[in-house]
Amino acid sequence: MTVKKRFASRIVALTGLAAVLIVLCGTVVSCGGGSPEKVVARFAIAIMDKDMDKAKRCCTERFANVSLAGKDTELSMTPDYKVSKDEKPKVSDLMAELESSIDGDTAKVWSSDAEFVKYVLVKEKGVWKIDGVDIDYSAMTEMMKDMGMGF
Repeated sequence: MTVKKRFASRIVALTGLAAVLIVLCGTVVSCGGGSPEKVVARFAIAIMDKDMDKAKRCCTERFANVSLAGKDTELSMTPDYKVSKDEKPKVSDLMAELESSIDGDTAKVWSSDAEFVKYVLVKEKGVWKIDGVDIDYSAMTEMMKDMGMGF
């Protein structure tokens, strides 16, 4: 796996973790339109760019209403991804690292490199939007230990 692909996979996983942390603090973000994978990729890039307007367009109304209070403060707590313009992943880069399962109007999307974070999407007026994030905490802890971020 190339450095760029590994970076893209980790970005998807880490933005899922950032979203969960933000929810726990009273905030969350998202963006909609296209395939479930494209929505998650756009969301991840919006979080990297700290662009709340783009990010919230990926959410269902329910998810946004529950989690967007205090959004600017919590988003400012997310890491700065200091990469050059050439190194920054594009939507297509992130989409190449994503897998999904679709069951009617519900989908789950995850990074092939970090399956412990699964975005839950639903169709809202025919458009895929993020409605939650499922996390397997034991698998997340193992990956973080492998990355040298052990607990």
